[in-house]
Amino acid sequence: MNNLKTKKGFTSEYGFMCGYIEQIETKKIKLTMYSEYGIYHVQAYRYDEKSLISRNDCKIWNSYETLTEAKKEYKKLVKIFTK
Repeated sequence: MNNLKTKKGFTSEYGFMCGYIEQIETKKIKLTMYSEYGIYHVQAYRYDEKSLISRNDCKIWNSYETLTEAKKEYKKLVKIFTK
């Protein structure tokens, strides 16, 4: 039987193929990693204080062919945005 999570608690390749995602969301940030048609997407949004124009201050969207590359980028962004 395939596992949806790795031993370290991260979504496995099988889990991503089943539609599971990795996501961290707070009042200031939203980090998401998911798979679509065999490509892994890593997205990051940092929300600024409300202003006259509602917008995201920072938006990153990178795509990777392998889970290893995507996971590396996702973990890097988690460290940057959750300090």
